[in-house]
Amino acid sequence: MLAALLLAGAAWADQGSAEASLSSGRALRQAGSHKEAIAELRKGLGLAGAAATRVALSWEIARSYIDDHKFNEAVAACRAVGKIAEGKGPSHACLGEAHMMRSRATEALPEVELALREAPGLYEAKVVQGRALGQAGSMQEAERILRDAIGSSSNRPDAYYWLGELFVVQGKRDAAIEMLEKARAIDPKDATIAFSLGRILPAAQAVKALGSAVTLRPGFVAAWARLSEAWLEAGKLSEAQSAVEQTLKLDEKQLDARAVLARLHFFAKRYDDALTQARAVLNAAASHASAKLTEADALAAKGQIDLAIDAYQAAHSLGRTDPTVLVNAARACLGGGRETSARSFADRAVTVFPKWAAGWVVLGDILVKGRENAKAKEAYRTALGAEGPIDRPEVERKLAALK
Repeated sequence: MLAALLLAGAAWADQGSAEASLSSGRALRQAGSHKEAIAELRKGLGLAGAAATRVALSWEIARSYIDDHKFNEAVAACRAVGKIAEGKGPSHACLGEAHMMRSRATEALPEVELALREAPGLYEAKVVQGRALGQAGSMQEAERILRDAIGSSSNRPDAYYWLGELFVVQGKRDAAIEMLEKARAIDPKDATIAFSLGRILPAAQAVKALGSAVTLRPGFVAAWARLSEAWLEAGKLSEAQSAVEQTLKLDEKQLDARAVLARLHFFAKRYDDALTQARAVLNAAASHASAKLTEADALAAKGQIDLAIDAYQAAHSLGRTDPTVLVNAARACLGGGRETSARSFADRAVTVFPKWAAGWVVLGDILVKGRENAKAKEAYRTALGAEGPIDRPEVERKLAALK
């Protein structure tokens, strides 16, 4: 795909058009080919006559440097925008974008205020202003400004994208998905938008968005890592393995991918390898919840139940939104003859995650073991009406056996 984009860029350049260089340069930037994008955009500057086209090309050069995390070069490109544009509004908005690359809201906001003073309603300035206010904690004002930007230019993706990111930070998942899907519909070739959407969609849907992200940008390490996680969540182990291998080929130290690799070792019953890989991740990032869960599961599988219980407790503290930890802990304790601990984990599972079916199933199993058949029936019935993947025929068989 990257080679195809480079060839496309050459084809555009052959046309001798500044507008074609702008389109090609933007595509190269979105593919993560920053050096090639800048070369193509500079070529376009040599062809451009109209000031508006030259401004767009210079701004796109600045964004290429921003995406490549080259702050000083981005600032220089933003100042070049100011030398071309009528008024300094676009240059100040561009400088605001550059400051946000380093998460410097306090430096970005004065720039966008200057931009909006010179060019009231400037779309790019309002997008940066919304981003900066969100980072500063002014969520309602940030949302208002980004919605205002959408209202003024509903055919541009940026404000939708950053409003979606604002909702992600606030835990408003459905609202975030709605905004990111709108951004992606406007610009389906933007790998960053596809990745952001893939981070929050359920696994079965995420793999499509993430697959698009890595097709558009083959070197997109974070997207490959998240794709490996999504395939794992979907139970597609060979696909997860392939995505892990591609991630680690690009970055052998990528921790999320190494955590997935640990999980794959666990599913293959290579418990020592799972422990080694999980602990390597935890040595680099002690708060990595999924690696801690794999460590706990591997310890339980090796019969080291006391160490496993401690690890499950730690994993739950690190990942309180994941019901799998408590369910796995309850199952491990039940299998290890620690029925009191099993009941404690299961009770927490159904209290904290009352709609998660697997928690009710393991609670039912524990109640059967304790000869509390009436309560076990109730637990199994609740499981059958709850959410999440379970072996329904098996639960129905267990329920029928209690009659």
